[in-house]
Amino acid sequence: MITSVDHDNLIREFNRENAAEYWNGYFDFREIGVELHRITDELLRTAIEAARASDSRFIDSQQMIGEILTALGSQHNFHRQFHEQFPDYHPNQILGMQLYYLMVEDPDTWTYYEKHPIDHMYPHATYFIPPNR
Repeated sequence: MITSVDHDNLIREFNRENAAEYWNGYFDFREIGVELHRITDELLRTAIEAARASDSRFIDSQQMIGEILTALGSQHNFHRQFHEQFPDYHPNQILGMQLYYLMVEDPDTWTYYEKHPIDHMYPHATYFIPPNR
């Protein structure tokens, strides 16, 4: 589950019917790129568990996804397959949506916050479990 910083909006389930149109990229990836999705799903879940077990219980999605994509570049032909199957999509954006989807389904309540560095075009999503929870 995820909630806002103010804890006024708890999201327990992803509502595909109300999702913005850009989410179609993630659903294409999940439904067409089944094997690629399985690989990234496993890696993201492992990274989420590592964050949950850490003292900070904090995830910077850009850092996590960057590390996963870097590892896949040296261990697997993921990037070639991704770009062949989904030439109009960017893997970091698709994995960002996949991470969000997994966080919504997570049994723990993660606080979702977007930070927007001045020199970046898009905001970075962060997730954390406050220390008192």
